[in-house]
Order: sequence, then C-alpha cells, then structure tokens
Amino acid sequence: GIPAAATPLVNYITVAEHVWAFVLNWLKRLPAIREWMRSREYPSSWGLFPGVQYAGDVTLGILGMGEIARPIAKYAQAFDMPVIYWDIQRFPELEAKYNLRYVEWDEIFAQADILTVQLALNDRTQGIIGAREIGLMKPTSLFINTARGKLVDQPALTDAVANGRIGGVALDVYYDEPLPIDDPLLDLHDLPGDRVTLTPHDAWQSPWTWVRDSQEIWFNVLRSLKG
Repeated sequence: GIPAAATPLVNYITVAEHVWAFVLNWLKRLPAIREWMRSREYPSSWGLFPGVQYAGDVTLGILGMGEIARPIAKYAQAFDMPVIYWDIQRFPELEAKYNLRYVEWDEIFAQADILTVQLALNDRTQGIIGAREIGLMKPTSLFINTARGKLVDQPALTDAVANGRIGGVALDVYYDEPLPIDDPLLDLHDLPGDRVTLTPHDAWQSPWTWVRDSQEIWFNVLRSLKG
C-alpha cells in the first residue's frame, strides 16, 4: 500500500551528451591535436592532421535502445550519421523516427565504427560483452561505455586497445569503482593521443541535474498527496 515513484528522465540527457562528447572528441582527434599544437610541429603540415573524420562517413552502433540511447540516436540525425542498433526487441516506431537500422548481435560489433553500450545491468547481461564480441570489432573502431562496467570483460577490452585490435575506448564506468589507481587502463590513458579517454562516472552529473532530480522527487511527493 505504499506508493513508489522514480525520477528516471532527469539524468538521461546528460549521459547522452557525454556519449556525444566522447564521439566528437574521437572524430576530431582533439587530444592528439592538442599535443601536436603543444609540440610546435604544426607549421610543417598546417591544416592537415591525420585521422580527423567526418561524422557522416562513420556508422554509430547503439547497443540497447532504452531511454538514454534514444537521444543519442536523435543527436546522430543532426550529423547525418548512419545509426545501427541491437536490442532484445525491435522498435519499428523508433527505427522510423530516428532512421535506425536493426542488426543482429554479432553484426553490431562487426559493422560499427563507434559502438556505445547502453544496456541495463542485470543477471542476464553481466559480462555479456566478452573477448569474442570485442574481437569482432574493427581495428579502427571506438568502444564507448557509459552504462555499467560489469557489462564488459574489462581485461579483454584493455588488452584489445593496448595491442591495437580496436582503435580506442572511451569509458565512464568500470568493473570496479572507483577505478583502482594501479589499473592498466590508467597507464594507457596517460599516454599521448586519444586512444583511451576515461572519466570518473560523472556523465550523469551537473549542478542543475541535482536540482532537477531533487525537484522531481518533491513533485512526486506532491503528486502522491494529490492522489
């Protein structure tokens, strides 16, 4: 007899924005270009930096089509970026709305140039992305995870990026949190360039996110009192 309420939508947009920060950081090679400018080597090849990509030439793969994935897909439309997705179920209405193409499990790993993980963590999904799936990815691809670290075999992912079997990783979540200070991912992150980008599980945060979250909690209380 106790009413229950949630505030599920408040943080979703900030996480979607964080994913797109990772995407654009990768496509435009901003960390590597910063080092290049810092080195003062740029006059010899002014205006030419290898690896910078046009978003419309890159396929974005979204693993899971939940509430965070949907604004990610919406933003991709602004960049004319092809988007493929996998989920345990299909969403024909979203396919039409966001110009999505559904693919099978193995295909999303093999076809995506950028893969963002947006799955929920539960007993069925823990460790669902293992060495086999990572091995299907392109050697130039970027792996993004802002969902939950325990969805992924983190040692396999670390090994793949360290040995150049995938292009890079951008992670906001980890198997153990906070990330242990001796984790090899941090050593890779310290290297010059943009192959490893790590953030401290802060994709959901901003001061106004907290305000909105708190406000919505009290609105739910008010709604309950009003029946």
